[in-house]
Amino acid sequence: MQSLLSRTYYFFIGFTLSLITAGSSYAGTKLDVNIGIYAPFSKQNAFIGRTILGSLEIAREQLKSSSVHYSFYTLDQNIADKNATRTLQKFIKAHQIKVLVTEGVEPGRFVAPMAKKNNLIHFNLATNPELADGKNNFLAWSPGFEQDVKKIFDLKTKQDVALDTNTLIVMQQNIKNLLADSPVTELFHLLNQSISLSLKTKSHFSTSQIAEKIRVLTGEAKVKTAMSGEKQGVLHLKTGMRKLNSGTVLTA
Repeated sequence: MQSLLSRTYYFFIGFTLSLITAGSSYAGTKLDVNIGIYAPFSKQNAFIGRTILGSLEIAREQLKSSSVHYSFYTLDQNIADKNATRTLQKFIKAHQIKVLVTEGVEPGRFVAPMAKKNNLIHFNLATNPELADGKNNFLAWSPGFEQDVKKIFDLKTKQDVALDTNTLIVMQQNIKNLLADSPVTELFHLLNQSISLSLKTKSHFSTSQIAEKIRVLTGEAKVKTAMSGEKQGVLHLKTGMRKLNSGTVLTA
């Protein structure tokens, strides 16, 4: 009887220690989240992709601590190519992309169905709410970003033609300002907060739950459009609203 009690006691102690060890091991692990950037990284518009990547890197450095390890992967945007869909699908699979970031209406429209197909989170920096569904596709409403991008593109075109030093200096300053006040940084922190909240109940990346947290954190913003009625997944970021309120964004 005493031998049986001893075996039971030691089994209980061993089982408890294994649970503690397992818990400590889990606490020390980080969830890997790979973020893909589908944007121009070559030719005249290369500054768009570099700005998005730079903003994400700045935001990652701002994290004091996180249960998530973020990696960034880039793919040069070329939606006109006949193999564009296949190339993007390979990119998503090869790097196990869980989040995609795009800029502009056409790239957002191109990526939206693939976000649903691969069940990932897609953030589109634009002003057209058409693609937003609040499940896989989110519109990061950013008229200021769009306007700044156009301004830089116009300056680049002028500089390429005239080779004007002053234009080059102004253009470089505009790019620096765009990076310093980018909605992408705010978007990253929103994503990180959503994932952190999701990990309290899930130990893995759950697209549906993270999408729900994004909607909750942004007040489940809904906008009405003439074409598609009420839309979910339109994120009115503080960066965009601040530029709009400051009068630096031109509106129709």
